[in-house]
Amino acid sequence: MKAQFKTTEKNFEHLNFHDCRTTGIYAEKDKVIIDFEFVYISEEHPLNPYPVAKSTDACHLIFHGVSIMRPIGYIENQKVPLALHELDGMEFLTVTEQKVDSVYVYDIFGAKNHSSIGFHGLILHAEGFTMHWNEFTEDAWYVGWNQ
Repeated sequence: MKAQFKTTEKNFEHLNFHDCRTTGIYAEKDKVIIDFEFVYISEEHPLNPYPVAKSTDACHLIFHGVSIMRPIGYIENQKVPLALHELDGMEFLTVTEQKVDSVYVYDIFGAKNHSSIGFHGLILHAEGFTMHWNEFTEDAWYVGWNQ
């Protein structure tokens, strides 16, 4: 995908994945690639020219240098292993990033409709990520929500 915009883990705090649904998820060598319908970009992100948070168009999130990948499901308060493709269609609820030594640890938690497993997750240890998209679209859902 040739993309107009590209950001990295250096701007993680300016990305919001809440309610963003995956349209594809797969692994290649030491990469995990997640395709989204959209992601939210805060008004503080250096690439956002707007005074408010915006949605992107379809985008690709590529984790590189992946050393650990654990897709999991939560059934009756227990973690069960899943195949990565079982997370396709998952709606992200929370994503955290923590730097541990020379890698970033990403803890992704979400839900998937029409699944016997209510909640899903993904733990990744990676050197970082790049996210690619082409357009800013509408305002993020939370712009002006408390007014």
